[in-house]
Amino acid sequence: MIIDSIKSAIENIKERIRNPFTERNSTPFAGAFIIALVLYNWQLFFSLVSFDSGEKRINRIDIIQQYLNEMNWLRRLFYPVVIAFSSIVFFYIFNTLSLGITTFFNRWGKATILYLTDRSKIITRGELEQNMNKMNTLRNHYEQLKKTFAESQSELEDYKTQILEKEGKLTMAAMESDKAAKEIDRVNLLLHEKNDLYTKALGLIEEERKNSEILKKISVEKEQQYINYSIAKEHEFYADFYNQNYDAAENDLDNLAKTTGNSENESKYLYYRACVAFMQKDYRGASSLLNEAFVKEKDKKDTNTHLRILDIMISIEYERIDKASSSIEALRKYIARKGKTTEFTQRDIFILRLLRELEKNGFKYDADDVAITEMIKQLSDKKSSIAWKYFSEELIPFHKWLISRAV
Repeated sequence: MIIDSIKSAIENIKERIRNPFTERNSTPFAGAFIIALVLYNWQLFFSLVSFDSGEKRINRIDIIQQYLNEMNWLRRLFYPVVIAFSSIVFFYIFNTLSLGITTFFNRWGKATILYLTDRSKIITRGELEQNMNKMNTLRNHYEQLKKTFAESQSELEDYKTQILEKEGKLTMAAMESDKAAKEIDRVNLLLHEKNDLYTKALGLIEEERKNSEILKKISVEKEQQYINYSIAKEHEFYADFYNQNYDAAENDLDNLAKTTGNSENESKYLYYRACVAFMQKDYRGASSLLNEAFVKEKDKKDTNTHLRILDIMISIEYERIDKASSSIEALRKYIARKGKTTEFTQRDIFILRLLRELEKNGFKYDADDVAITEMIKQLSDKKSSIAWKYFSEELIPFHKWLISRAV
């Protein structure tokens, strides 16, 4: 009977120890304390289950009582309490450190990797850079020639002055006429050389003008090719996304990322990726992509508004009521603050009103709710001024998503 009671107590202790590891326990101190208590008093528990078969009950009690009398019972409880509390403190400290490392990698390390791997490798600018270098070389050469020509003009003026002086002297001194004639011939030779330099300078200027026109034409053609390609790829993405071909849509976004080397559209494509992840019910991935987009996107009107609305939709899917409510309030303040300088669409403002109405029911849409159903009907009406439009920043029609959540 006593042995059965001891075994039952041991089983209860085992179950209590197992719970913190197999179940989500809101008070991990209890499990940690039991483990520390068993480890610290292992001799007592070992004695309870390893008596020899020849030991009598009185002898067993004496052995246990002797062990308990060796140390104050307060110390036997105090040290396990300290050990349990210390283990929990160390656990949360290292857990916080690991969370900090993970967050740092997601926000900085991952962003750096994306920056390094998404550079354009399709359209090179080697020819453009070569022409630019050639133009810069020609410009420098032209400046040097221009400087030389100016110096030559100054020298010419000096020589002309000398000629006038010598001509005056010729009338006064006939004996110096031969010398003056030779000097004139030398000056004429210099003039001829300077005129040749001037002619070459004009040729270089004309060549530079032609190269500039060629370079401008090449630049315009490449810019137009880049714009046309980007527009075509973006429309391919829209088509695949609307047809629910999300794998092809992600491939279209990869091609767009390789094509656009600048960071102007980076936040928009991150938002597109988040929409694809959301439609695939990868809400964690969508949330991570949105966080990256928020870092890239500061105060641009349309994309920023729909970033915030998609973030609220993810919070509702996660059933994070408090976060969804705080995000709605932040969106309301954002529109109120920017409304004086930024023109928001009527549909965006109407969606905000619908979200605030939905918040009253804990973000659960009941099809019998007349007010919300009427608002959804207005959003769904194709002839309405707040109707959803294809190729807009609102990739996921808000009213369709809300209808799919009806209970």
